[in-house]
Formats: sequence, C-alpha cells, structure tokens
Amino acid sequence: MFQLNSINRDFIYLLAGSVGVMPVMLLLNILLARELGPVKYGDYTYLLSVLTLFTTVFTFGFFQAGGRALVLNSSNRRRLQYYGAELVLLVLLYLMLNVALVLFLQFDSNIKEKGLLDYFSILLLSGWVFLFKRYCEILFQADGKVKLLSFSKIFQPVIYLILVVLFSFVGSGLSLYAVLMIFIASNVFSISIILCAIRPKFNMLWQRLSEIWLYNKKFGFHLYLGSVLPLSLSMLSMMLISYHSEDNAGLAFYSIALSLSALITVIPNAMATVHYRGFSKSKVLPLGLAAKTFLLTFSATVALVVCVKKFVQIAYGIDYFLVYKLVYILSYGMLAHGFGDFLNRYLSAKGYGKYVRNASVLTGLFLLSSSLMLIPIYQEYGAAISTSLTGLVYFLILFFYYRKVINE
Repeated sequence: MFQLNSINRDFIYLLAGSVGVMPVMLLLNILLARELGPVKYGDYTYLLSVLTLFTTVFTFGFFQAGGRALVLNSSNRRRLQYYGAELVLLVLLYLMLNVALVLFLQFDSNIKEKGLLDYFSILLLSGWVFLFKRYCEILFQADGKVKLLSFSKIFQPVIYLILVVLFSFVGSGLSLYAVLMIFIASNVFSISIILCAIRPKFNMLWQRLSEIWLYNKKFGFHLYLGSVLPLSLSMLSMMLISYHSEDNAGLAFYSIALSLSALITVIPNAMATVHYRGFSKSKVLPLGLAAKTFLLTFSATVALVVCVKKFVQIAYGIDYFLVYKLVYILSYGMLAHGFGDFLNRYLSAKGYGKYVRNASVLTGLFLLSSSLMLIPIYQEYGAAISTSLTGLVYFLILFFYYRKVINE
C-alpha cells in the first residue's frame, strides 16, 4: 500500500490549508464587497493596508531571528522558551507600533478627508493581531510545525466568514463598523486557541532574548531589511491609489484583483515551505521539484486568465466589472513572483540573508519608482502594471543570486 513520506505529508497539509483558505477568503471578500459596495469596501481595504504597512515595518527582524534560532535548535524545552521570548518581543513591538500610528494620524490628511478617523481608532487597538500573524508564519515554518501553520492560516478566516454570514442575515446589513469589530473578534478567538496549542514558556527569558538579539544582528535584521521594503511598498501602492482618487472604489477593484491573482503564488510558496529544512542541506534546487512546481503554477495561471472575467461578473456583480482587466495585468507578474519566493526560501534556508536583503531592496526600489510614476496618472491600472513588472524583476534578481550561490 502506498504511504506518504513526511515531506509529502507536510506538503499536503500545507497545501490543504492554503487551498482550503482560498474559497473561504474568496467567499468572504465577495460577501464584504457586495454588502459594503465599492467605496466602503475600498475604505475597509485602505484601513487594513495602513495597519499592514506599519506592522510590516515594526518587526525589525526579530521574528526572523527567532525562526533562525528554532531551525538550529534541537531541544523541546528551549523551543518553547523561544516562543515565549518572541511573545514578549511582540508586546514591545506593539507598544512602539501604537506610538507610530498615533503620530501618523496627526499628520495624515487622507484618513480625515475620507471620514475614516473613527474607524481607524478601532483598529488602533488591534495592531497586535497583525504582528501575531507574522509570528505564526515565520516561527511555525522554521519549527516545521506544518499542521499548526496550516491551522493558523485557515481557522481565523473560517470564523470571520461564519460571523459575517450570521450578522448579514440576522441584521439589516453590514456596516463598516460591524465588519471591523467582527474582524477583531475572530482574530482574538483564533489567537487564543493557537497560544493554547504552542504553550510558550517564559523561564530563562533574558537568556533567550539575548540569543534572539544575537541572531537578529547576524541574520534576522538582514532578512528584515530585504523583506520590509517590498512588503511595505505593496501596501504603499494601495495607499497611493487612495491618495490620488476621490474615493476608494479604485482601491477596492485593485485589491480584489490582487487577491485573485495572488492565488498563483500559493503552489511555489507551499512547496518551498515544506522543503525549507531540506534546502539548508541541498547544494542546488532539485530539478524535479522545480519542474513540478513550474508545471502546476503555470497551469493555475492559465486557468485563472481563462475563467476570471466570467467569475467576476457572476460573483461580484456589475459594479466590480473592471476587476478582470486588472487580473489580466497582474497574473503574469504573480507567476514570476511565485518563483521568486521559491528562490527566496532556498537562499534563506542556506543562510544567505544578505543576498535576500539585497534582492528585496532592489525590488522594492523598482516598485517604489514605478508606482510613483504610474499610479498618479493611471490609479489602479498603474498599480497593477507596476506590481506585475516588479514580480518579474524580483524573480530575475533572485535567480542571479541563486546562480551565484551554486557556482561558489
């Protein structure tokens, strides 16, 4: 009888979680888009983009440093202590984040002009939720906790969807205020369960914090510098659409198109996550693995391009008809970006944090310059073109560094 080895089993778990969350998020976004309408859904997207931008900046590589410590660790007791130390760091980062957000609100006029100040005050209390998502994504991957990583990806969206459905049917419709409160509640419930599962320890805290600090200086901060620019600038692109538009309807169109086209990157990311530990011992990327990943990802891209126009018409309605055009622009860049992520994970597992940093900084600078040129003129279309071109640049730079590594 055929039996799966541990790597294939982990891949199935992670792919099931990643694929399983797709219809959940898709249905959730459809319900929110229909309930709120393009402008309010764009407001919702803008608020989350601001928080995502700030939480991306305010990690400073400490989660990556903790991930590196877990990769090199073989003691279960010490593993739980690392989780506890990272939670302490998360709280400190959250306090710093709130100070920065308060200062941002004092100088930003867009939030006030679009009447979003009261809504943003609600989200100000939930920045720790976004930090905890980064905590789970990085630490669970490094620790090989694939089941828990899959659970963390899918459980909160499921709870969020259930609550949205209940409130939309029970009440007379969903307001933006209700949506934000439901979002926070679903995250609190999900995080409580995850913390019970990992059972972090806080003994020997100072020693573990000192070790993470050292790992951050040698490894984590380099990865942070490499990842913070492209991740934060992708959120900045959304904010730029808002700043150069009368309302946030165009931002709603772009965010939906981005979420649909981002499905293309799931397969290469899942493959790379499962093989992350194996990459650290491999001199080159296995040719068979790379070929299989490319074939599956390319097939997914073709399927999306063929089906997206009809899907948008049926699912989102006539108000969101322009979304499919943005997906056409974004899909090819996402194909390249997915394989860039694949190479990124390989270089990270091999400890080439500086190469990942350099590649991401160059990619981020390209995204920034192209966004500043295109978005003021073409709004959401400019953002789509800029993002797609950046995906290609991202892959080419990382492929250059990969060739450099294997030829050393």
